[in-house]
Amino acid sequence: LLFNQIINKHTSFPINRLGTNYFIGDVHAHYDLLMDKLDNRNFDPSAGDILYSVGDIVNYGKQSSDCVELLLKYWFKACLGNHEAMLLAFIKDTSLKETLVKMGGQWCLDLYVNEPSRIKFLVAIIFSKMFCSMTVNTVYGSIGVVHAQAPDDWQQAVDGNLDLATAFWSMDKFKRPGGDILNVD
Repeated sequence: LLFNQIINKHTSFPINRLGTNYFIGDVHAHYDLLMDKLDNRNFDPSAGDILYSVGDIVNYGKQSSDCVELLLKYWFKACLGNHEAMLLAFIKDTSLKETLVKMGGQWCLDLYVNEPSRIKFLVAIIFSKMFCSMTVNTVYGSIGVVHAQAPDDWQQAVDGNLDLATAFWSMDKFKRPGGDILNVD
């Protein structure tokens, strides 16, 4: 299973004492819209601002490649979402082509066929720069970041022991009351 091969299971970031931490949900290849929203909020990497993403930066919009290349910026940090996980799964098993396309990944299939070196480059960025989970330390405490469902004990994420299918796909915790997570603020 591809999920067992992901090398960047978890990372932690220190307190950002220079700028502001921003968090964003699914961008889905809307690069220009994201840049406009950041500009409207005076996002300034040179002042220490950092943007943390819960993943799903690709598919549906027209700028998946641009969004993947954000991962090369020092100020952009991201978790893997189910859309990136499916892209990685497709590269390993091309029989998943139909599922990839249903998830808005026609752009990936087009690059795979027409520009194989380009898709290899983008996959390498995703594989090396995205994490299954992240802990962002702040002056207010620690923030756990995962695409979908966090474990009941954040230490599982820190230890690299997430159930990745649940972390990328599940929404069960949003449907039940309570939901406190141990070992993260």
